[in-house]
Amino acid sequence: MSMLVQKLKSIAESADPAMGFRTASAATRTRRPLLVARLAHPDAMAAKAAADAGADVILASTADAKTVASIVEAVGSVPCGVILDKDEGIDLGALKEAGCDFVVISPCAAPAAWLRQEGLSKVARVIP
Repeated sequence: MSMLVQKLKSIAESADPAMGFRTASAATRTRRPLLVARLAHPDAMAAKAAADAGADVILASTADAKTVASIVEAVGSVPCGVILDKDEGIDLGALKEAGCDFVVISPCAAPAAWLRQEGLSKVARVIP
């Protein structure tokens, strides 16, 4: 399971209701939004700054596996993904080996081979 999916599941889970008697001021668990930092000009320094500022997920606008590897190394345990607009000979296997956790794809433009790639979570990009 990808780190992105794990973060989404942990945010979606709510605390089970307490059984028995309890005080009226019992604290309830509040959900917080997942903060995604999209890097238009991705590099390791920008990704590290975003992660240090509190980003839960890093989304890079690149398909270069070397750039993705440097971003993944810079941010540590923060899930990193890429946004892909069209098939330009992109090797998803190389992105996966670089540490990419997920890809954001447009369902209308994505080749079927991208959907069959195992080990990467896929997020559908919907443009209104």
